[in-house]
Amino acid sequence: MKLTWTDRFRGLDVAVDLGTARTRVFVRGHGLVADEASAVLFEGGGNPRFPTRRGKVLAVGDAAPRAAASGAGELVRPVADGSLHDPEAAEALLKGLLRKAGATGFRRKERMVLAHAGCGGAPEMAAAKNVAIRVGAREVFIIEASMSAMIGTGEDVTDEETRMVFDVGAGVAEAALVRRAGIVHRESLRLGTERIRPENAPDETSAVLELLLSLAARCAAAVPPDHAGSLRTNGLWLVGGGALLPGFADAVAKRTGLPVHTPDDPTLAVIRGTGRVLDELEHLSRLPAR
Repeated sequence: MKLTWTDRFRGLDVAVDLGTARTRVFVRGHGLVADEASAVLFEGGGNPRFPTRRGKVLAVGDAAPRAAASGAGELVRPVADGSLHDPEAAEALLKGLLRKAGATGFRRKERMVLAHAGCGGAPEMAAAKNVAIRVGAREVFIIEASMSAMIGTGEDVTDEETRMVFDVGAGVAEAALVRRAGIVHRESLRLGTERIRPENAPDETSAVLELLLSLAARCAAAVPPDHAGSLRTNGLWLVGGGALLPGFADAVAKRTGLPVHTPDDPTLAVIRGTGRVLDELEHLSRLPAR
C-alpha cells in the first residue's frame, strides 16, 4: 500500500475484522491491505523493568506461528471463541499489521470501524474500542459482525424485507434476522473446543454440525409471522469459513426450509461489509457515541 499526499494530510479510515483465526484490515481508498493470522509472538521472559508487561514483539500475523515453531518467544492469540481476551496482544497485532501494510506515518489519526461479535457484552465492546484508540484511532465505531456480514453480501439491508445471515467462524457462530438496517433477532454460539476441523472424527463433526443446524433453525423460527413470507423469499446468506464445508449449505437449507445463498469468498463477507460502512462515516459521525 502506498500512501498518497491526501492520505498523509487527512489520515486514513480503517475497517477491522478482528477474528479468532484471522484478522483482516481494510483501508478506505486502498481496499483489503491485510489478511493474516490473529497471532502475536512476544519475546520470552517479559520486560525486566516492568514485570507485568511482556517482552518486545518479535512477529505478528502469519509470521508469528512460523517463528514460534522454532521454539522462540511466547505465541499469543488475542481472540478466543470470538471474544477479545488479550487487549495487549490485540493492540500489538493491529499496530504490526498496519505497519506491514504501510498504513502508518500520516499526520492525523485514522477513524476506525470494528466488527464485533454480537455475543460479546459491553465490557468486551469497551475493550475493543480501547484497543482501537491505543492503536491511534481518533474516532471508533463498533458494528455487529452479523450486520457487517449481511452488508458484505451486497444485499440491501435498509429496506422492509427480512433476510437472514448465518456466520460460522473459527470461534463463534451467529445467525441473525436483519430488517431496516437493524437486527431483529440473533442467536449465538461460542464454539469453544468443539470446532469443525477436517481431522475430526465423523461423529464429532456430526455433533458440532447438529449444534449449528439447531442454531440456524431457532433463528429462522423467530421471524415475526407477518415477515415469514419475506424471509422465505429472500432466504439465508451463509458466510464465514463454515460456508466452505461440503454439504453444509444443503443441510442448513433442509433444516431451516429456506433458500441458502453463499457469496463469493464467504470468509471475506464481514470485512467487506465493514469496509462499506466506511463510506457512511460522515453520517455515523453525527450519531450519538456508543
